[in-house]
Amino acid sequence: MKKVLLILVFLLAINFAAASSVTIKSVSTTPVDVNPGQTLDVSILLDNQGQDTIENIQVALDLTNVPFIPIGSAAEKVIDEIEEDDTSRVSFSLRSLQDAKPGLYKIPLKVKYQDGEQQTIMGVSIVATPELDVAIEDTDLYTIGQTGTITVRIVNKGLTEVKFLSVRLDNSIYYDILSANSYYVGNIEPDDFETVEFKIYLKEATYSLPMNIEYKDLNNNLIQENKWLPINIYSKEEALKIGLIKESNFSLIIIVIIIVIILLLVYRSYRKRKRLREALQ
Repeated sequence: MKKVLLILVFLLAINFAAASSVTIKSVSTTPVDVNPGQTLDVSILLDNQGQDTIENIQVALDLTNVPFIPIGSAAEKVIDEIEEDDTSRVSFSLRSLQDAKPGLYKIPLKVKYQDGEQQTIMGVSIVATPELDVAIEDTDLYTIGQTGTITVRIVNKGLTEVKFLSVRLDNSIYYDILSANSYYVGNIEPDDFETVEFKIYLKEATYSLPMNIEYKDLNNNLIQENKWLPINIYSKEEALKIGLIKESNFSLIIIVIIIVIILLLVYRSYRKRKRLREALQ
């Protein structure tokens, strides 16, 4: 008798659970990845797998520890009812904070109703494209036939770290590279910069330098960029006129030395003739 009673209780419990069962069938986000400051639509599909209509289903997102805020409504909504063997969809609009750090964030999702509760974790990825600004910061190379140093400045203007950065100055018929032509820079944090220097001999006039940039983003994706850095090259006369170079005094010094030597020779010749006249008198 006790066994029969236990079986009846067990069957009733199963039937009761089946009569009141809401499951989270799917969770989707649009877009899949979101940028800082961008709006994200979350769609949650609930399924009533029980045998009775379930009322007052509370669906809540826990945004306590993630850089998201709800847009247009609260982070909790109520579904009036879901009939037996039916589904219902609930949607949220979220916006990532403008200064959110790129990465994968876990948002707890809770579905609560009178006879039960369902919980899960939804993942949302915040991404940001690295943005490098590469330019010539300083140079003392202005004219053809001159050897000079070019300082290149690399600034990370994006919101994500740039990793394993390397910089290479490509070879050219216009110049000879007298220093190393490539450097490993490493990582650059957002709103930070690094500089590298190249020493070159300019053989012919060129107005841009081909620079190859290679690095990895936060997800270890390899990114390669080719940049042409503008450089101002002048004729010797133009560079002298605007004060970029100074005219050499070597020729003037040679002329002065020659004049001094001639004067000395003339003076010695004069002294010699004078002594000769005095000796004849």
